[in-house]
Amino acid sequence: KNFDIVLTCVQWVVDFYNNHQIKSYYVPFGFEESILEKLNAANLSKTSHELTFCGSLNKGPHLNRFEILLGLKKAGLPLEVFSDAKFRNDIYNVQFLKSILKLKHQEILDERLMMSIIKPPLYGLEMYNTLRNSKLSLNIHIDKAKNEAANMRLFEITGAGACMVTDWKENLANIFVEDEEIVVFKTLAEAKDKINMLLKDDKLRNKIALAGQKRTLNDYKFSNKIKWLDKIIQENLFKSKST
Repeated sequence: KNFDIVLTCVQWVVDFYNNHQIKSYYVPFGFEESILEKLNAANLSKTSHELTFCGSLNKGPHLNRFEILLGLKKAGLPLEVFSDAKFRNDIYNVQFLKSILKLKHQEILDERLMMSIIKPPLYGLEMYNTLRNSKLSLNIHIDKAKNEAANMRLFEITGAGACMVTDWKENLANIFVEDEEIVVFKTLAEAKDKINMLLKDDKLRNKIALAGQKRTLNDYKFSNKIKWLDKIIQENLFKSKST
């Protein structure tokens, strides 16, 4: 209640605050197109990647994300994960033995398998460069997003020009054309099938990547939001001063 307004990229959060008499506005993320110019100017390495995921991976808020990535890895897909994820550090000590006695050994083995493919996290131009040079890049929402597509990665991947494979959400079709501008899956099995198919079909994969990037650069640039956002801020600043 110490704030005049709350800006959020998730509609259910907007509804929550408005229902509690705290003014909130829905402000979806977007893409800063000048990043592409900076990427070209930086002349970074163009190492090719088959299938990537760039982002956080903590089992608490990202349990579904962890399980999907683990399933893709177990399926033998060429997955690379760039993350600051950390799991157990007690693999071989007494706690490990206690966990085995509690029948949690499979959980620990799964974590060890994930750690074997996790590479250091990427930020800034290095991250965008990796996305740009990925044949496919994954987006999997945080669990608290519920059934709503909302995160920044939707626009980071498409804006950089990669073919995005993302988990299905109820409002996703309002943002992109499914399986034409982005690739959508509802189950792990569907994700495996679509990824395998797209890695073999260069023409279709590139077509989707180009369509996704075009949509993002046309409709979801941050510059498109500036006038609207400025208006909202000015209106609320004026009201705040008058009271």
